[in-house]
Amino acid sequence: MQPRCPQVDSYVHPDHVELLKQTRQFRQIGKPDWEIENILNKSLDDTWNAEHPGANPDAGNRPPRITVDIIRSYLQRTDAEAAQQGQADLSAKMHMGENIPLDAAK
Repeated sequence: MQPRCPQVDSYVHPDHVELLKQTRQFRQIGKPDWEIENILNKSLDDTWNAEHPGANPDAGNRPPRITVDIIRSYLQRTDAEAAQQGQADLSAKMHMGENIPLDAAK
């Protein structure tokens, strides 16, 4: 069996990038992923409709829908990148001989 959204797949549709950046804030205020999905897709539709007035909504050139799997994958990937960056920053400080509090080195 294969995962529905492989973690190695880091492609994010260009029309999704700015919208997905909002997901962390929605999660912090307690919105469930399915509600975030609805909010982001509404924003995606509104933006597309504003940029393409009078376009046929059934035309195949609309951006793909944002799914709960895309949201979760994006958040996992950004969390992993932040953790790697934090570890790299900590390592650089240690090599430079800076005093680091014990709890920061964990």
